[in-house]
Amino acid sequence: MKREHSSNGSNRIMTPPSRVTNLSTKPAFLRRRAMLRGIVAGGASVAVGLPLLEIMLNSHGTALAGGEPLPVRLVTWFFGNGINRARWIPGGVNTPVLGADYPISEHLTPLAPVKQYVSVANYFKNLCAQRITHHEGMTLFNAYSFDQSCPNNSPECFQGFYSNAAGPTIDQVAADHIGKLTPVRSIQLGVSKRISGADFGTTMHTLSHKSSTEPLPPQRNPKLAFYSLFGNIPSADDPAKPTRLSVLNAVREQAKRLDARLGAKDKARMEAHLEAISELEGKIDTMLPTCASPDEPTEENIDSGGVEPMQAVSRLMADLLTVAFSCDITRIASVLFHEGASDTVFPGTQDVTGHHNNSHMFYVDEQGVEQDGGGLAGFNTGLTFTMTELGYFLNKLMLTEDTPTTNILDNAAILIGSDCMDGWSHDFDERQSLACLVAGRGGGRLAHPGIHIMQEGRNICDISLTVLKAVVPEIESIGRLGQDPPATDTPVDELMSDETL
Repeated sequence: MKREHSSNGSNRIMTPPSRVTNLSTKPAFLRRRAMLRGIVAGGASVAVGLPLLEIMLNSHGTALAGGEPLPVRLVTWFFGNGINRARWIPGGVNTPVLGADYPISEHLTPLAPVKQYVSVANYFKNLCAQRITHHEGMTLFNAYSFDQSCPNNSPECFQGFYSNAAGPTIDQVAADHIGKLTPVRSIQLGVSKRISGADFGTTMHTLSHKSSTEPLPPQRNPKLAFYSLFGNIPSADDPAKPTRLSVLNAVREQAKRLDARLGAKDKARMEAHLEAISELEGKIDTMLPTCASPDEPTEENIDSGGVEPMQAVSRLMADLLTVAFSCDITRIASVLFHEGASDTVFPGTQDVTGHHNNSHMFYVDEQGVEQDGGGLAGFNTGLTFTMTELGYFLNKLMLTEDTPTTNILDNAAILIGSDCMDGWSHDFDERQSLACLVAGRGGGRLAHPGIHIMQEGRNICDISLTVLKAVVPEIESIGRLGQDPPATDTPVDELMSDETL
């Protein structure tokens, strides 16, 4: 889209030349990519996407008015250091309950409100060709064994544990196909800033990779993430520009003109949508560290007394993504909640050693009994916190209307996983197990209600392909088929559906 300025400086929605919209008349439909655009004080341009309005749909509400399919979003969501099988597996380690009627386990309890949208997969096998601890678990998100070659003999190759991703992650495979349909190709977000000082290369520190040589680092500052999606923020060193911008003020007049073209239900949705953006903008603008001068706002996600503001940042990111999906700014995101092998200290824990250390200080024996070496309580608190924040995000998507008959979680496919199953052993046994979750209905292409599935020894990347195909059905395979063990062309039938939403 392009923005035009009239002689009096006003803005108007611009659509592709094949369908220019005249705001003075009500067209048969409004294109999904229409946006409100404006200029804020200081000259920065901003754009505000619109929610999916009835005026954008066909007469049945099953597709866009121009005939294109409804948007389906893809999210990869990562948390480090594995799970506690005794409190994760529905029904218990030795008495698992499979299928759609699986009971909610202790650590999955925060997901109870969205259970019908969540499938739990246990004991699928990680087929990464190499194992050096933690790194191999990231294969879940790309179906490539990692690369340990050392370009230019970089010094980091010879420090600690080193690897780079060997191929694109599934979010970026999707972005190659549908990223051009939205203003922002994809967004990469993070929460905890703690990283492992023993791990080097791109594999562990970056969830999204466009290619083996193009890691996409996560943005952990909610304010910068906000302006990456919804507008531009002036440079902090320019005193002539305001440090706080109102995106909505910049597009208010254009929003009024659009309002005149909408029906009653669309008007209500627009009002709610703009209020949500205003509330989110206010939250981000006021979330300042207590030590900062109010006249000189500094970056968000700053520790206070050595403690990360994890819940505040996590929920701002969840709110931000929900609005971005609602207004079709992007359809692809990754969330690196906390890195593998990192010693994030979670709220509610009394220790200072961190989550990775705790994962090595307990184990679950073959009878499913926890054996505590001092880290069990801290690990359980950390994983419960993690699932609580995941639950907040999923619930936010579920409660946000997408079309008159669906919510955003209906039209999303979300792959959730960690870098190992048991932190104690790093899964260095013949099972090489991984656990993961799949959330959302994928626009009707993922199983609903969700199920608990165990297929010991089966390639975990079959699940990755299943999630990807929910968003880009024409994808046939991921990885290097016939060359690399994690590669696959076999989605998991039990997790798939062909339901029309």
